[in-house]
Amino acid sequence: MENAINQNHNLDKLLIEALNQITGKAMVDEGRVYGGAMYKLEPKELANVPAFELQGLLSKGSK
Repeated sequence: MENAINQNHNLDKLLIEALNQITGKAMVDEGRVYGGAMYKLEPKELANVPAFELQGLLSKGSK
C-alpha cells in the first residue's frame, strides 16, 4: 500500500474518504454487545464490515 500511495499522491486522500464512508451502524452490526452496552469488534468481525468504496479503490490500484 505504501508503494501505491507513493506512486499516486491522491490515493491517501481517497483511502481516507473511502474509510469515512463506513458507518458506525455497519461496524456495530458486525460486532457484539456486552452488558452495559459495551461494543466489541474482533479482527475477524472487522473483516466482515462492508467497505465497498475501499474495495473499489483497491481493485483499481491492483490493475
